[in-house]
Amino acid sequence: MDDETGSRSPEDPPGQELRYIRGVGPRRAEKLRRLGLHTAADLLLAAPRRLEDRRSLTPISQLQRGTRATVSGEVVRVRARELNRRRHLITLLIADDGGTLEATWFNQPYLADRFEEGQHLVLTGKVDSDRMLVRMNSPEFEVLESAEEPEAEGELPYSQLAFGRLVPVYSLTEGIGQRFMRRLAWRVLEDHAGSWPEAFSDVYRRERRLLPIADALRGLHYPDDESHHKAARRRLVYEELLVLQLILALRRARLCARGPVKRYEVTSRVDQRIRSRLKFTLTADQERSVAEIVRDLAREQPMNRLLQGEVGSGKTAVAAYACLAVVAGGSQAAVMAPTEVLAEQHFRTFSNLLDGSRVKIVLLSGSSRAAERRKRITAVASGEADIVVATHAVIQDQVTFKELGLAVLDEQHKFGVAQRGSLARKGPAPHVLVMSATPIPRTLAHAFYADLDLSAIRELPGGARKVTTRVVTERGRAKILDFVKRRLARGERAYVIYPAIAESEEHDLAAAETGHRELSGFFGPGRVGLLHGRMKADRKREVMERFRTGDVDVLVSTTVVEVGVDVPEATVIVIEGAERFGLATLHQLRGRVGRGRLKRSWCLCVARNRTRESMARLKAFAATMDGFRIAEEDFKLRGPGQFLGERQHGLPELRFADLLEDGAMVELARRDARKIVDSDPDLENREHLKLKKRIERLADDDRELAVVA
Repeated sequence: MDDETGSRSPEDPPGQELRYIRGVGPRRAEKLRRLGLHTAADLLLAAPRRLEDRRSLTPISQLQRGTRATVSGEVVRVRARELNRRRHLITLLIADDGGTLEATWFNQPYLADRFEEGQHLVLTGKVDSDRMLVRMNSPEFEVLESAEEPEAEGELPYSQLAFGRLVPVYSLTEGIGQRFMRRLAWRVLEDHAGSWPEAFSDVYRRERRLLPIADALRGLHYPDDESHHKAARRRLVYEELLVLQLILALRRARLCARGPVKRYEVTSRVDQRIRSRLKFTLTADQERSVAEIVRDLAREQPMNRLLQGEVGSGKTAVAAYACLAVVAGGSQAAVMAPTEVLAEQHFRTFSNLLDGSRVKIVLLSGSSRAAERRKRITAVASGEADIVVATHAVIQDQVTFKELGLAVLDEQHKFGVAQRGSLARKGPAPHVLVMSATPIPRTLAHAFYADLDLSAIRELPGGARKVTTRVVTERGRAKILDFVKRRLARGERAYVIYPAIAESEEHDLAAAETGHRELSGFFGPGRVGLLHGRMKADRKREVMERFRTGDVDVLVSTTVVEVGVDVPEATVIVIEGAERFGLATLHQLRGRVGRGRLKRSWCLCVARNRTRESMARLKAFAATMDGFRIAEEDFKLRGPGQFLGERQHGLPELRFADLLEDGAMVELARRDARKIVDSDPDLENREHLKLKKRIERLADDDRELAVVA
């Protein structure tokens, strides 16, 4: 880091601002900032979008139809035509020593000013042809003659950067071209790659078959060949995954070091009392999860466990068992949910379980009336309240516990690491149980939740739920409404869900309101309720209660009903614009029906914008009720963002690792991180000091990296 005099430690990555590098200046630096590039280090870590093989250019006469190729030639003709008001066509005729090629671009009229006869171009694209002509449609191109700054003395000619090698192709912005980016990357590599701090000793690198960092950075941008690039990426992927795993392993170690904590022995008498409250027999998976939690509670180190399970698999019952075990030991338990709808559902479930019990439960939410809220906060502080069910309101400073023994977070992916840590710090060292109704793929769990022990509930109480899933189009809407009407005539209820995606929230809200009006006209006034995130809590509560009691037959809603809503009489859910949802969210929504054990249920996915990809995805969803299988498929289709939700504050973002491809590297980094922390918990050994420095640098950039969950 820079000290007060502005000097930089040799163990820091190159921090020179790009504007001070020759050929950049303030105007180009501002444009580079649009690409997230501020310093030499930023540029060195900015991987090219791809590498283009220009080790040998293909003569035009040897181009093969259907292949992707790179050619070089002279522009012999430029033609720009306006086909109609909305369609423009740019056509170039390119010639080399042995043939001619036609290159075309549709609806890019601004390109007409980029080309002129006599220019020398390099084109890369897919080859098409007929009997008379070889062509490329919308190829990438580079004008070799340019008015950009001449090469400085001692620098490679640009032709050696752009030909005869694997050539980087970078993300660009207006005013920044490939020629400039390639030369800038080369300059920064030459001047700064050698000063990048090496995190590993020579011995460690040899054991792990890792390139030195300077060689890896060169191989990222200007590799000697494919194997050099592969080895460079492997080094960078391993290092960033190891740092991530070290952060999680350090959190885990520091959590254990907060002990010894209060131990909770669940005797056979306590176990029987808890089971008598549950009023049903636990499944084998629930029993196994309970046993794992009971073992954790009996230890001197705080529990830090993730309980994941199918929709309706009974995670709440397992959490209730854990809460009551802690209360039986004389401490308090807190359950935090991301929404008031879910918090109220949990409060109702716990209240039913504890009806007639001496255990006192309170609900804390942001919408509680001030006087009632103060009364409940006082009950929590005094220990009068044994179990607290709450929204984010529970982590506010004014909420204190007499003795918090267990913190439970439901729908953990909707909370950041910092929020998890805030609840955990409400007690000296409470046990922590986090729950997810979205099963987390193994690689993702090991990458981002390695500080947690894992429990899973796959089976459903009473066996598989009977929900028939159909994918329909808007043309079938009349049949859907008639079908729903017949189900309502039998005393059943239905959901109609509209998308609620942040980028188009206004439009989606309007769509839900329009749908509410239309359905009210079809089913009759007063029979259709409307629920969305902008409603006040009291109004939400009123609408949900009317739907629960049957005063309302149809609930039109956004995804606020995704989790926690339990109405056994609801047997139909219609999901409008289903193609806009991830598979995991669709599965969560489908879980709102089929909760009445004796009634068959239906999930009808209405596809508005039908593409081959979206219809294939929806058909894959309709084909299975296995949430774990759906989670893996969603992970493959949409990547880790679907499961992480908001950025997981307190964890660094990944630049190089692809969790779909690098699962084996995640496992290797995870094992290595645990070995390092087991042998050197404070990273004080000489060979670990640079890794410690790396983590401290990240913490300087994001203070939440210091949070111990």
